[in-house]
Amino acid sequence: MAHSFSWRSPTSSQLLEVAGQTIVPESKVERRGRGGSASPKLLAVDDDPLVLRTLQRMLKATRPTWAITGAPDGQTALRLLGTEHFDVLLTDLDMPGMRGEELLEAALDIDPALTCVVHSGQIEVLKPALRSKLSGILGKPATMAELSEALDNSVAASRRGRLKAMPLV
Repeated sequence: MAHSFSWRSPTSSQLLEVAGQTIVPESKVERRGRGGSASPKLLAVDDDPLVLRTLQRMLKATRPTWAITGAPDGQTALRLLGTEHFDVLLTDLDMPGMRGEELLEAALDIDPALTCVVHSGQIEVLKPALRSKLSGILGKPATMAELSEALDNSVAASRRGRLKAMPLV
């Protein structure tokens, strides 16, 4: 079952304590998403419910304006990607059924401009051709600072790419 969350932003002067780390709330990434959406949209995919819930909670605390959807497997993620637009796909690689590499390839077939980040304990198995299409590769466990930096950079890259791809009217 997929879950979608959206939160209000704290003031920029607030610091948050998450998993023992002090994190500054979301950076000043331009807030124009696909289709004109004001908030970045992230699809997080992990078959471990504890990891998925933890990612969502940590991101809720540090990126409160983002719309975050969780998916427990690749098939659910593909159904969501077929019906909704996302700025970033964050996925594990080692999942039963559809593995992360299969998900990434299928997701990029659906939306070639989708920005993708891998968060996995098995990053060494990534094929070079697929690595070149990724915005970020994080080994598990990544720190919140590493995850935040990778996702902020990915959102910015996604939005730059979307603006370049928009036709002039």
